[in-house]
Amino acid sequence: MHDENEILMILVRPSDYSVGSTRGGEITPFQQFDMDFNQEKLLIEGRMSGALTKPKTAQVILRAAGTLVTPEVPEFDPETGVVTIPTVTGVTYVNAETDEELDAGDQDALDPGESLFVAARPDEGYHFPHNFDADWTFARPVA
Repeated sequence: MHDENEILMILVRPSDYSVGSTRGGEITPFQQFDMDFNQEKLLIEGRMSGALTKPKTAQVILRAAGTLVTPEVPEFDPETGVVTIPTVTGVTYVNAETDEELDAGDQDALDPGESLFVAARPDEGYHFPHNFDADWTFARPVA
């Protein structure tokens, strides 16, 4: 698995995982005098091990196949209430409340107190960076 660069993470539920140690939890103390600093150094070491006790309970999260694309944040003018959707190859912007696709360019002006929740979604064959926030809320203030 060390050669697998497509693995992002492996998830296990702690209740499916058993933890143990050597000889009943034995700890090993080490003691050494450091002549350079005229100090006594102490180290206590405990060795632990673990294993899944239920088969097929780990989840392996793989990196998505395709081209990496980073969506741009739409522009918003709070004075006019106009949200401008950018043009980015491999990204589709949608109204997250209605799931309606938004065309690139200026959207209809928001009325005072109205808001628009925009979400970016990767197109087929594309994926977003890990831990990227791809949704935004734009609200025109009440005058």
